[in-house]
Amino acid sequence: MRKAATTTSYVPPTTSTTTTSEPVPPSSSSFINSVTNFIRNLHKAKGLREPRKYEDYNREAKDLFVTDAGEGFTVQLNKIIGQTAQHEFGLSHSVFVGGSGMRPPDYTTTVSFANKTTNLLSQIQLPHYIHFFMLKRKFLNEKLTTEVNYANANNNLIAKADYSERDYVIDAQYDLEKGKFQISYMQSVLPFLQLGCSGFYRTSDRVSGLSTCVRYQPTKEAIVTGEAKVSGPLSQANTYNLKASYYQQVGVDTFLCTEATYDVSERTLNFIYGFQQLFQQAKFRVTASQDFNIKASFDIMPTMSTNINTSIDANPAKSEYKFGVSIQIN
Repeated sequence: MRKAATTTSYVPPTTSTTTTSEPVPPSSSSFINSVTNFIRNLHKAKGLREPRKYEDYNREAKDLFVTDAGEGFTVQLNKIIGQTAQHEFGLSHSVFVGGSGMRPPDYTTTVSFANKTTNLLSQIQLPHYIHFFMLKRKFLNEKLTTEVNYANANNNLIAKADYSERDYVIDAQYDLEKGKFQISYMQSVLPFLQLGCSGFYRTSDRVSGLSTCVRYQPTKEAIVTGEAKVSGPLSQANTYNLKASYYQQVGVDTFLCTEATYDVSERTLNFIYGFQQLFQQAKFRVTASQDFNIKASFDIMPTMSTNINTSIDANPAKSEYKFGVSIQIN
C-alpha cells in the first residue's frame, strides 16, 4: 500500500512593525483609585483607631484643665434602688449652699433608668422648679445613638444624633432656643491621624461657622491637636480663630498639657497650662492662664463609695477668689 503524498504550501514570512508611543500621564481617576486602595488596605489591616466625635477631638485636654471650679458647699447622695442584669434604677439627691449673695439652698432630685440601649434621666431642682429631662436611645446594633434634652427654665429642646462606624463618626444636633443646627464629621485616616470638619447655622442672629480639626497621636503618651474656625454673620466680617494643644504623659501618674488660642481678627494669643497628678486614692489638677488666673481641684476617695472634691478659683489681678467643696456619697 502506497501512502498519499502530502503537499505543504509556502507561507511568506510576515514583517511586523512596532510603533513607539509617548508615555501616557496618569489620570486623576488612577490617582483616586490608588488612594482608595490605600485606604482599603488600611481597613483590612485593622490598624485604625476608633474615631471620636468632633466635640471630643481634644477630650484629654478638656478633662485635664480645671473648668468646673465650684463655689459653695454641695452634698450629693446617690443610691441604686434596683439593679438586675438588664436594668438599673437610680435615685440621687443633692443640696447646694452658698454661691454669690445670700440665697436659700438649692435642692435637686434625680431619677434615672438605664439598660443596654436606653438611658432615661429626670431631674427637678427646687425652690425654682427647674425640670431637666434626658432620653438617650441606641439603634442599629448601637451604631446609631439619639438623644433628646428638655429644660423648662427656658423651654428649650435639644435633639442630638450620631452614627459611628469603625473608621468614621457623623453627628448632628439642633438647639430649639437658639435655632442652631450643627453637623460634624470625624474620620480616621491613618492609625495615628484623625481629621474632622464641622459646620453650624444659627437662625436667631443669622450666624454661621465652619471649622476643621486634626488629631495626631504618634504614641499612647503624646497627643497633638489643632483646630481652625471661622464664624460670623452673613453680612459682616467673619472671626477667625486657631487653636492648638499638646498633651503629654511624662510619668506613670503625671500628665501635662498646653493649649494656645490665637484670634486672627484681634491678633491676640492666649495660653493655658495644665498639670495633673494621680495618687492611689486621689487626683490633683491645676490650671493656669497667662493672666495668672489659677484654678485647682483636688479629689480624694476615703472609701470606695465616697468622693470629696475641693476646688479654688483665684484671680489675683481682679482680687477675686472662689472656694468650693463637694461631697458625693454612693
